[in-house]
Amino acid sequence: MRYTILTPASRLACATLALAFYSTGASAQAEVASFTCSTATPRYEIALAGTISHQDFESYVELPFEVPTGVRRLDVAFDYDRGERTTIDLGLLDPQGFRGWSGGNKRTFFVSANAATPSYNTGAIEAGTWKLLLGVPNVREGISAEYSATITLDCSGASKIPPQDATGAGWFVGDLHAHSGHSDGSCNNSAGESVACPAFVSAQIAAERELDFVALTEHNAVSGHATHSELQAFFPSTLFLSGREVTTFLAMPMPSAQLSSSTSGSSPQPAMAFTSYKTK
Repeated sequence: MRYTILTPASRLACATLALAFYSTGASAQAEVASFTCSTATPRYEIALAGTISHQDFESYVELPFEVPTGVRRLDVAFDYDRGERTTIDLGLLDPQGFRGWSGGNKRTFFVSANAATPSYNTGAIEAGTWKLLLGVPNVREGISAEYSATITLDCSGASKIPPQDATGAGWFVGDLHAHSGHSDGSCNNSAGESVACPAFVSAQIAAERELDFVALTEHNAVSGHATHSELQAFFPSTLFLSGREVTTFLAMPMPSAQLSSSTSGSSPQPAMAFTSYKTK
């Protein structure tokens, strides 16, 4: 299906982006098909492809795509012809408005409820029309540039394991119960004062001690999960697991944490700890 993108002059929720000019000149080709989340089809890919020309210079182009109910994670991979100094920046709009903007900094990114690539906001993956937002700061007269995007809709929401050496089964050293300032983790700042310790410090300590994996299991909170993708990129030798320490007033068992082999292709199970309080 081939169509011309006609974009309404709607305003973004983020006032810092003055998207005053919209292009109707870019052409795009989209793969359009119905998709429903199910155990039989937990993931689905949407392919977008098109061409940017000088007509799109210093404008913004929206590429719409549909997201069904039940999607828990959305991944985007984007690339284009960079010849003749052509530049295409990248952002994302969800059904409510502005979701993030990475400019020319990233070729891939993801968003989910509790985690997202830096530059993008966490939040529920709402059903409806989403849009890739292309900014065109530079494309020369007489030049056209092809672009392509692959959007992966994931109904499972499983974390993607970073590439690992195919070492097979073996012994791995790690910590399944650690904290940061997202709960009661504290450390001294540069002035010697005790403050909520940034998750980066906890990750740095784990890397310095050469841990193979670490689970940041905050008390009830999952706010720290949003930091894990950038921590993983900065400390590639340590696997970061998303976890939670659940506070309960009922006695509950401590489940055993499971780590999948790096060669299995599956995701590690989330780490979970329970703290039980009993009145005397």
